[in-house]
Amino acid sequence: MSYEEAACLLYTGLTTWCALTSAGGLNASNAADKNVLVIGGSGGVGNSAIQILKSWGAKVTTTCSTNAINLVKELGPDNIIDYTTVDAQKQLEQYGKYDLILDAAGIPYEDIGGAYTPLLKPWSWATFITLRSPVLHNTDSYGVVFGMLKNAYDLVVPNVCSGAVFKGSTIRWGFFMLAERGIAELAQLAAEKKITVPVDSVYEFADMKKAFGRVKAGHLRGKVAVKFDEK
Repeated sequence: MSYEEAACLLYTGLTTWCALTSAGGLNASNAADKNVLVIGGSGGVGNSAIQILKSWGAKVTTTCSTNAINLVKELGPDNIIDYTTVDAQKQLEQYGKYDLILDAAGIPYEDIGGAYTPLLKPWSWATFITLRSPVLHNTDSYGVVFGMLKNAYDLVVPNVCSGAVFKGSTIRWGFFMLAERGIAELAQLAAEKKITVPVDSVYEFADMKKAFGRVKAGHLRGKVAVKFDEK
């Protein structure tokens, strides 16, 4: 594994692991046969989620665009849905209901309720996890105290307006955290070749702007890494 792959695995893998375990309540001991939807399987978090969940024994359905299907297929999900097709929503319903939905594509909040929370298993505390947390933005904009109040508001409103809480499910935020147990598990998966991290592109430090431009352009096939001078 290259330095770039190792760096991407640590950040992407831990983001995924923390979202699944802390926000989603899943782990290697209880995920067997759970039905999970990963939205955006071709990106860094998406492909890490597929591999981690499959190593735990979960049933995984994922979405991606047409030209990413072959890449995603190599990760071993049970079902792949091309979200550009006209019957994508019907396919999502066909493979549901889901115990957990992980949004690795950044679905807008207003689209969560109509398209995705109805796919969660009712009255089973099924969870929709988004990585688009407003915590840092709210803290910067409103300060610590009012930022915390705004965070509470921003978490409660989607749960109520989407109807999730009225069907025994929740919308939660996933975060990156330095977790020793997560690092150890990722290291073991890497050693057993059960997880790989596709690297979309590697840039020299002097080309940092180009790296940001690549991220901004979207439709990544893995992570974008910046290489520092080895000296």
